[in-house]
Amino acid sequence: WASRLRSILSWRMFAGLRLDQTKLFGEQLSPRVGATWQDTQWHFKFMASEAFHAPQVANTVFSRFGYDPNKPHREAVTAETAKVYEVELGYSIAESLLISANIFYQHLYDVIEFRYNVAADDLFSDNGGEYGSYGFETELRWQSDPWNGLVNVSYAAPKLFHDNNPDSYQAQPYGGDTYLA
Repeated sequence: WASRLRSILSWRMFAGLRLDQTKLFGEQLSPRVGATWQDTQWHFKFMASEAFHAPQVANTVFSRFGYDPNKPHREAVTAETAKVYEVELGYSIAESLLISANIFYQHLYDVIEFRYNVAADDLFSDNGGEYGSYGFETELRWQSDPWNGLVNVSYAAPKLFHDNNPDSYQAQPYGGDTYLA
């Protein structure tokens, strides 16, 4: 009974908030929550967070004017946001040997992109659609003085959502190139 109670009490919860304030893009609150648990041989972690990325000067300038500063012809670029989820489970095989596995998913909204329209010979920055990725990672770690070793295997796959932006690569009559900023 006592060992079960110790196991329950070894959960640690955490939460945090980050407030970004910018004159151009206003306020953005980015929360983070998580939980960890550790026993003598096992550990577990769960995290969920949101993030905010304000456009850089180049994004802001190129979003309104492109190559020609005399012709503002687009809406100003806005901030991009992301949501990230992660779960990890690990096991200590021996005092100096640990194996762990991690799965993750991240989703980015209003991604800031540089685009080049070949037909109009125009380079500009705007907010694209949504992107994301998901995957897993496994790790075997050995730590013993004076030697340490690490074997890591990862897999990540992109998740591309429809880019409903009229200036996207798919919408350009002569094609175009998109670069994440």
